[in-house]
Amino acid sequence: MKISVVDSLVSSIIVSRELEYIILDRTLHILESSSNSARFSEFPEAVTIGRDVRVGFPELCGTEDIIESIARGDCQNFKLQSLAKHNPKTAEICYVDLYIGYVPAETVSERRIILLLEDTTEQSSIQQKLFQKVNESSLLETAWSESQAYLNKIINSMADALIVTDGEGIIKKINPAARSMFGYGERDPIDRPISMLSPEFDRLPKSSQTSNSSVDLFRDIEISCTTQAGKNIIVSFSCSQLKTEFSDVPDLVYLGKDITKRVRSQARLLKSLEKEKKLNEFKSNFVSAISSEIRTPLNTLLLASELLKDIHREERDEIVKSIEVNVRRLAQIVEDVLTIAQTEMATNSPGADCVDVTRCCREIVNQIQLGLGDSQRLKFVETDPIEVSIDLKIVEYILTNLIGNVIKYSLSNIEISVKRDRFDRELFLEVFDPDYYLPREERENLLSANNTSNLSGMGLELALVQKYVEIHGGRIELESQVGTGTVFRVVLPVSSYTIGDR
Repeated sequence: MKISVVDSLVSSIIVSRELEYIILDRTLHILESSSNSARFSEFPEAVTIGRDVRVGFPELCGTEDIIESIARGDCQNFKLQSLAKHNPKTAEICYVDLYIGYVPAETVSERRIILLLEDTTEQSSIQQKLFQKVNESSLLETAWSESQAYLNKIINSMADALIVTDGEGIIKKINPAARSMFGYGERDPIDRPISMLSPEFDRLPKSSQTSNSSVDLFRDIEISCTTQAGKNIIVSFSCSQLKTEFSDVPDLVYLGKDITKRVRSQARLLKSLEKEKKLNEFKSNFVSAISSEIRTPLNTLLLASELLKDIHREERDEIVKSIEVNVRRLAQIVEDVLTIAQTEMATNSPGADCVDVTRCCREIVNQIQLGLGDSQRLKFVETDPIEVSIDLKIVEYILTNLIGNVIKYSLSNIEISVKRDRFDRELFLEVFDPDYYLPREERENLLSANNTSNLSGMGLELALVQKYVEIHGGRIELESQVGTGTVFRVVLPVSSYTIGDR
């Protein structure tokens, strides 16, 4: 008798899912099958009523105990998934899911086994493609992660600062070298404008008209930056525009190198070269001027020596006095030459000891006063002690020559003072004559850097003092008004000195 067990609900499920079925007895022989069930077997002719199902479906070999436990109700069902089947007629491969269950009956012994067969070729193909895509994605993700790790190692090991911003200049990434250079923590600069490092960034180009994904916007531009601690540093920046697929606005990649030491060394070198140039010019002008100055007393001495041969004894005293005056002039010129020769060594020598310049100037004035006697009075204006790291020979030479020039033309008492500005940046040595007046034309000519036309008397000594002061980074100021008097003021910078009160 044909067992019709695929009725009602089971039949509807089978039809809705396009399943094929095979009914088996407890010995696994076929009792009933759907019309197309044989197409899932590699041996279709074996799928007939009365035949052992294991002939048509060898995959069931070894599952006998499982099938028997299902028939007894010990196990609900069993499933073999994605069985690859080769169709000998079409030479195609199909995939089948095989479900094993039992058909309910009044007694356990009457229960039959049902095999449900479902064509899953399309699903298996989709699953294989998805699995392949997942594998490919996993490989791409692994490769991307390795690439990111490799790139991060390069960025983190760079000695130069690297800063990445968006098109608006907002910082997106910063490497350890940049954080160390500017003194920021790991997250401090993120999402903040790069202009916080320097306002100069706002004036630099941030885009290019080219369509290239990467293009240099500028290279090796020196920018004065400020660290988080407020320290000023000079950084040489280069910038490239980097376009990505994720944004229409390109990112900006900045590479920076701290060149503070190099720039300051260059500045010191240029300053030294400029000082050396001025010194050489001064030496050249001085040699030219001194030659003219020496010629006059030499000619006087030669003339006097010739006259001594022919004059009487009583007339010799005046000529001897003239010789003595000119010899002293020559001695002073030689002394000035030696002083100038030592100037270069003084400018390159190590820093001098810290001295009380007020006391030193007072002693210099007292020494000059002893030489003058009572014929003229020098008044030193007392001030609080001013300590300066400076070579005393510089102060002595400047002050002695300055006072010596003024007393040649002064008929009154002269005031000498030492001062400093309220910011402790400059030191002033002043010589004041309340009665002496210099017209504007003479003042300008007297302090002209190229003045060689009037070198007698005040001209030569003051020119030497002025050059000497300039070599040491200072200047001479001359103020003169009718009824007020004349002030010669030497101004020395104290950026390289230390000033203090005790």
